[in-house]
Amino acid sequence: PGDHDAAIRVITIARNAHDARRDVVDRALDRLPAGAFRRVLKTAVAGFDLASLSKRAALEAVFAAAGRRAWRSGGPPQDAEVSEWHELIRLQLAHLDGDRSTKEPATPYTRRDSEELYATCWALSLTLPAPTPAPSAGWLVPGWTKGLRFADVSRGFPFAVGEGRRVAAERVCIAAQTVVPQLELQDVGEHVPLVFLPALLLDTERAWPLRSKDLWRLHAGTFEESALLTAAEMLDGGAKERLAERLWTLLADPGTACVVERLEMLERRPDLASIILSAMPAAAIERTVREDGLHIRKAERDPRPLLSLSHELRTAALRAWSARPPVLHKKWMEAHSLLPILTPEDLDLVLELVAAADYETGMQLAKFAWETSAKIATREAERALAGDAEGAGRWFWSAPRPAIPVLAQLLTAAPGAPSWRASWAHRRALDAGPAAEQLYALSQQHR
Repeated sequence: PGDHDAAIRVITIARNAHDARRDVVDRALDRLPAGAFRRVLKTAVAGFDLASLSKRAALEAVFAAAGRRAWRSGGPPQDAEVSEWHELIRLQLAHLDGDRSTKEPATPYTRRDSEELYATCWALSLTLPAPTPAPSAGWLVPGWTKGLRFADVSRGFPFAVGEGRRVAAERVCIAAQTVVPQLELQDVGEHVPLVFLPALLLDTERAWPLRSKDLWRLHAGTFEESALLTAAEMLDGGAKERLAERLWTLLADPGTACVVERLEMLERRPDLASIILSAMPAAAIERTVREDGLHIRKAERDPRPLLSLSHELRTAALRAWSARPPVLHKKWMEAHSLLPILTPEDLDLVLELVAAADYETGMQLAKFAWETSAKIATREAERALAGDAEGAGRWFWSAPRPAIPVLAQLLTAAPGAPSWRASWAHRRALDAGPAAEQLYALSQQHR
């Protein structure tokens, strides 16, 4: 490192040798201590000569190494070095090379990789303070450029990481999480580069105009999806809730998928499901039920995917369903189809829904209460008989056979005679066992 001429010769050899040799020199530059790298940088800048291929190669190798160094450190070099780094960047940006006949993007002459150029420039412009004057290079230096528009992203930009390891595109994808919050809110267009999507989704403070198809461009197993999942794990509670709600909303366009349909989509994307279902606020699922339905939209669907919801979310969804008009069938038929997804921890909710439901719907839900806890159901029947004798019939009509003797005693002791008493007693007398005579007597009253 102390021999400047030797450093330049090594860089030049890398340019004139096989790519593997260039990689060797890149690794050597990356291993240099800060002081040694500074000497190499100053030598490459001072010795730059556009008429010399070797000296051009030297500058371009050091420029790429500076970008990698900025990426690793995440912070600017010492103040005394900033002007030296600025001069390196100025020289490189002033001497990019492109073939106008093929419309290929301009790149360093000896490192014809536009993605590496973007990754290098992004790292430097997001790490260093802007020089005066700042270069007019648009998306190449987003840290130093105001008013950037997605519509102006040009050919050569790393639109997506794609298959395999493409380190430069990966770095741009991660750095976009710093760039996007600094942009003005704008239309993202039909084909916003995929590397921006994780950052756009993660910018939860603003409502970027994303569509369902944008979310589904994040294919399972891609680097972009991995970047989203990794960043999501580091969000605080409020931001994670907003991200989960945004992802849930973007699963489908408005009016096209009920809650169960969305949960079926998440069965194919377990990683997305883990973000959404662990942090989504209850208000988000309530809104979906109100607007698109719980398990019935254009057709009835198997409600069992609702079991993937937490107790809190399932409670919110069922409450919202209870307040919503029926879709295809009568409400009691919808209630009957939901019985398989109710669990013992839903019992308090079911008691609440029975009290708020119409007579026939309440009768269907009361069946679950009887199956879960006959003791609690009997208590509710007695309470209803004392407060709303007519409405209490839903508890009596839904009761299983073993509960009939106790209910017969409650009816006999009740001070009033609800309109349904005689018909219920007539219907259930032959199932009442020891209470048959008692029910027969009740069935004969007011006939």
